[in-house]
Amino acid sequence: MPVYHKTVKNQTPPVDLPGLPDRVQVSLQEVLGSVKDGLLAFSVAVGLEVLKAFMEAEVTEIAGPKGKHNPNRRAVRHGTEKGSVVLWGRGCCLQVPAYRPRDPRLEGKGGILVAIDGSKALRLAVKEVFGEQAVVQRCQVHKKRNVLEHLPKEAQGWVGKKLTQAWAEKDYRKALTELSRLATLLEEKYPGAARSLREGLEETLTVVRLGLPETLRKSLRSTNVIETAFDKVRVVTRNVKRWRNGMQVLRWAAAGLLQAEKGFQRLKGYRELPLLAEALLKATTAPENSMMVKTA
Repeated sequence: MPVYHKTVKNQTPPVDLPGLPDRVQVSLQEVLGSVKDGLLAFSVAVGLEVLKAFMEAEVTEIAGPKGKHNPNRRAVRHGTEKGSVVLWGRGCCLQVPAYRPRDPRLEGKGGILVAIDGSKALRLAVKEVFGEQAVVQRCQVHKKRNVLEHLPKEAQGWVGKKLTQAWAEKDYRKALTELSRLATLLEEKYPGAARSLREGLEETLTVVRLGLPETLRKSLRSTNVIETAFDKVRVVTRNVKRWRNGMQVLRWAAAGLLQAEKGFQRLKGYRELPLLAEALLKATTAPENSMMVKTA
């Protein structure tokens, strides 16, 4: 009856060095095995870095350098995705840079008004996608909330009124002066509130700087127009106890937004939107306004 021997892969062959004690020969065998494992790990690490460099070069060719706006790019970066690859018999996990095709509808030719909260990451994303065509309006509701969080209760009332009065001004320079004066007033006793107010201060007055009519200005001064839709998404998804993957999250979010769409109404002041388009065109093309548009 034939005898079958089990083949063991990647096993270091025994070391036979005449003249050396058995204990020394065993130690050398262990050292050679460790060296082989170390070289393999090193080769895998180098291979991963080379692979990452190739993938990044491919995305850069299609979507342009990271963090820099490129009007001629064919796609835009879209974060990273989990991936895996086998190198020298080892399965390795890695983050694959992702991108999505460029959507001409989002080019914002002639300027586009983007209302956002105080997220720095979101501000950078807006700049990366829309570049100089983006005119940012920082949400006044979020800004007011952030400032008041740095104040004791006895100071929140009068500071809140000062903010409301400044944002209600029709003259951009006067409103900016009032907010700057308020920040100076808060500096000594409440430096945190002053710092929060100064961060992105000019962008809280974008709708005023554009000279929009009062009704449209009130509609676009905050992110409230989209918050109701997000609330509907929270209602739709609140009973989901386990999220299996990112695609499931996207499907449920889309379902919630479709449900919220049924209750959408016309924007207050929608008849004045042509005035907004005209103001955005001037803000993004006139040289004297370029510095205001580029505020970070």
